[in-house]
Amino acid sequence: MGGGTPGGAGGGIVDATSPDPGHPPGDYVPMFVAVGHGRRIAFSCDDGRTWRDARKSNGTEGEESSGAAQGLAYGNGVFVAVFGWGGSGALERSDSGRSWQEVRTNGSGFGGVGFLGARFFAMDGGKGIVSSDGAAWSEAGSPGVDSHVRRVSGARLGASALGFVTGYEGTGDSRSGRRRLAVSADQGGTWKAVDVGDCVMSHQRRGGVACGAELCVSVSAQGNHCRSQDAGQSWTFAGSVGGGVEGFLWTGREFAAFDGGRGFFSDDGKTWRAQALSGSDNQIEVVARAASGTYAGLAKNGDAFHRSEDGRTWTRADGPSGSVFRHVVFGYGKRGGDCP
Repeated sequence: MGGGTPGGAGGGIVDATSPDPGHPPGDYVPMFVAVGHGRRIAFSCDDGRTWRDARKSNGTEGEESSGAAQGLAYGNGVFVAVFGWGGSGALERSDSGRSWQEVRTNGSGFGGVGFLGARFFAMDGGKGIVSSDGAAWSEAGSPGVDSHVRRVSGARLGASALGFVTGYEGTGDSRSGRRRLAVSADQGGTWKAVDVGDCVMSHQRRGGVACGAELCVSVSAQGNHCRSQDAGQSWTFAGSVGGGVEGFLWTGREFAAFDGGRGFFSDDGKTWRAQALSGSDNQIEVVARAASGTYAGLAKNGDAFHRSEDGRTWTRADGPSGSVFRHVVFGYGKRGGDCP
C-alpha cells in the first residue's frame, strides 16, 4: 500500500485526514470551511489568509445543546456539517461553503460525520446513515460502538478508503469504556470493532486517527499512540508522542500532532520530533491542510484563525472571532459572491 493523500477534516476536535478527491468538475474554487457552536459557519477562499462568516451564532453555544458543533466533512463537491448533542440535532449541506441547507433533523443530536472515499457516513442518534451527495440519506451498518459516539472520520491508505468511529462500548465513563474503535473498509456498510487500549482515550474530542506511509496511527488526547499495518484491523502500542495532543493529521509527507504551542512530527508514526510552534500566539488546536500545502489552524480556545505554510511557523489570519469554532476542513466550493 502507498501513502495517504493530504486533505483536511474535522471532528471530535479534529478528524483523521480525509482523502482529497481532487477538484470536482465545474466552476469550483479551493476553500477552507470551519463550523462552531451555535451552528456558526465561516469560510476562506484565499488560501486561509482571510475568513468570513457564512452564518453567525444562533446563541446555542454549549457543548450539550442543539447548536453543538459535532462534525464537518467534505467530499464529492459537498460540505456536510452536523450539530446537536443531548437534544435536537440538525444535518446541513452546502456546495458553496457559504449557503447552507438543513436536510435532516432528529431529537437526540448527531455523533459526527466523515467522508469515506465515495460517500459520507454519519451517526444519526444511535444509527449509522450514508449519502453520496449529503442530501439523500439511508440507513447503514452499525459500527458496534453506538453509545456516546462523537467522532466519525475517513482516511485513505493507498487505494483503500477507510472509515473510523470512536465511542464508548457499554455505559459509564471508565477507562475501559473508551477503548473501542470501529473500522470500515466498505464505505460504512460493515464495521469491525477493535480494542486500541489507551490509544483512543478521549478520541471523541482530541487526538484521532490518520493514515499514511503504509500504516495508520491512532493518538489519544494524552499522547499515547498505536500503529496498525493492516488497515486498522489490529493495533500495536508504540508509546507517547511526547505530550498531549489536540489536533492530528497526515500531511502527505508526515504525521503531525498539535497541542497549543507545540507540534509533534513523525515520518513513520513511531519516532516523533517535538518542536515549539513559532509566530502568532502559538495556540494551535484544530488543523486542516489544503491541496496547496497550506495549513489552516484554529486557536486553542476556538475563536481565532491562523495560517501556516509548513505547520511550524504560524501567522494570525484575518477573520471573525467569538463563537467557539470546533472543526475545519479543506474542500472545493462553487465559485461566486465572496469567492470569485
